[in-house]
Amino acid sequence: MKKVCYFGSGEFSKEVLEGLLSRESEYSIELIVTKSDKEKGRGKVLSPTPVKELAISKGVDFIDNENIKSVEFINFIKSKGFDLFIVCDYGKMIPREVFEIPPMKSIGVHPSLLPCYRGPSPIHFALLNSDKVTGTTVFYINEKMDAGEILVQKEIIIDEDDDYISLSKKLSLLSVDSIFEFYSNPNVIPLPQDERKATFTKMISKEDARIDWNKEGSYIVGQVKAFVHWPKAYCFYKGKMVKILKAKYKDIEVNGANGEVLSIREGINVKAGKGIVEILFLLPESSKAMDAVSFVNGYRVKVGDKFE
Repeated sequence: MKKVCYFGSGEFSKEVLEGLLSRESEYSIELIVTKSDKEKGRGKVLSPTPVKELAISKGVDFIDNENIKSVEFINFIKSKGFDLFIVCDYGKMIPREVFEIPPMKSIGVHPSLLPCYRGPSPIHFALLNSDKVTGTTVFYINEKMDAGEILVQKEIIIDEDDDYISLSKKLSLLSVDSIFEFYSNPNVIPLPQDERKATFTKMISKEDARIDWNKEGSYIVGQVKAFVHWPKAYCFYKGKMVKILKAKYKDIEVNGANGEVLSIREGINVKAGKGIVEILFLLPESSKAMDAVSFVNGYRVKVGDKFE
């Protein structure tokens, strides 16, 4: 039985870890390393990472230690005799002194077709850019972000109705399959990444979700899909914040002001910088989520009104 240490923190990492733990294998995850608890919400309550929550529920040993560069941590992790480290959505760079410890090296799992979309938000950017295809990559960890040699890479089609939640789930399952493919062939010949094709993502902020109706409608719908989990795409209607939860893009050119309500049917058709955004589900400020018809009736929306 080969001993594995898993490094992860976020929700995507939790989904991958859950998949790994649920399948029989000669690779056994003996320890989980995750980030320390963080303050959340207005009450600033200390909350564990999703990976730590899963570790507790599954009874797997864990360390929630921020200082993985410390001599104490390095000596401890060396003493455990791990064969392999797996790093997925951990949120910190792994230093050479750590990733070189196991004899089978350390592998990273990244939900994009590397070298495309290196960094913290690959799923968001695939949706923002209306990509038709994405995938996941298993690679050797090195000192650069998501830049190591590729071991396994698998593609997946992005369906028209996919949003961050559905696509993340699909990519987590694909990532688990990719890790097991590496398990079955750990001596696979690694392929270097083409640095000329490298693109990068950034940390998502609330401001990224602010809708600008002067932009193309396809990008606005991409915001709705990418940020449906957090922070949710938002704009303003009559001075009140409105979060848009579901929308469709119509590649139709019409006259009118950007942000203007052009027609109301099953959805609210709003003019964008290019094309039309059909709003289908919304979350108005200080209210509950509702479909477009309920919003129109409750807020007396009419043709010619403007979203800002």
